[in-house]
Amino acid sequence: MDIGDVVGDAIRYPSHDWKKVIVFTIIVIVSMLIGRAGLILGIIGLIISFLAYGYVLKVVKVSITGSNELPEFSEWSSMFVEGIKLFLVNLFYSIPAIIASALLAVSVIAAVYFQGMGTVSTGTSGLLGLALIGIAFAFLYMLLIGIPLFLIATANMAYYNGEFSAAFRFSELMNQISRIGGVDFIIWYIMMIFSFIIAVVIGVITLIGWILTIPYFYLFLARSLALLFTSEEG
Repeated sequence: MDIGDVVGDAIRYPSHDWKKVIVFTIIVIVSMLIGRAGLILGIIGLIISFLAYGYVLKVVKVSITGSNELPEFSEWSSMFVEGIKLFLVNLFYSIPAIIASALLAVSVIAAVYFQGMGTVSTGTSGLLGLALIGIAFAFLYMLLIGIPLFLIATANMAYYNGEFSAAFRFSELMNQISRIGGVDFIIWYIMMIFSFIIAVVIGVITLIGWILTIPYFYLFLARSLALLFTSEEG
């Protein structure tokens, strides 16, 4: 299956069962909205998001096995646990960006402090420069390394039926990318980036369009990832 077929299939995939898409959308939107309403509700929103993570992994799993149907919303406790595992995988591959962001925050706070104390110096400028470097590093790391590794790790974990350690078998992950074809993987990844941008733009233009476009993109991404993972270099 070439990249065009992968993307075309993934675009059509959610339309197989709109009821399940609506349920998934509700889970995603509730987790997003509650997650922005304070610390306690933020924690609740994070917990709900584990269900969304779990369902995404479930989509990858069933798609890898060859199913063309969206999975059922069943075995909620298992889906919740799977979601926690996928969240932790995401967190692991984001560690360098998290560290860079933490250094960025410290640099900005220090620069603001010295500015408030009237201590304007090359040191303050240096701190702000360090903050900009931190932003650039975090962004480029996630774009070029963190997200691609997280995606292929997700597919590998789904292939092994949710086995957590499968997401960290780095040599195996590299072998999987080689089997798919490095060029095909890059082309697919670029298409996913543009698809996400389109989903966000539609959401911004229509104000509330993101309520559907973002959850739809997650299902589209999960399906296309599974199809790519099971394809061979051609």
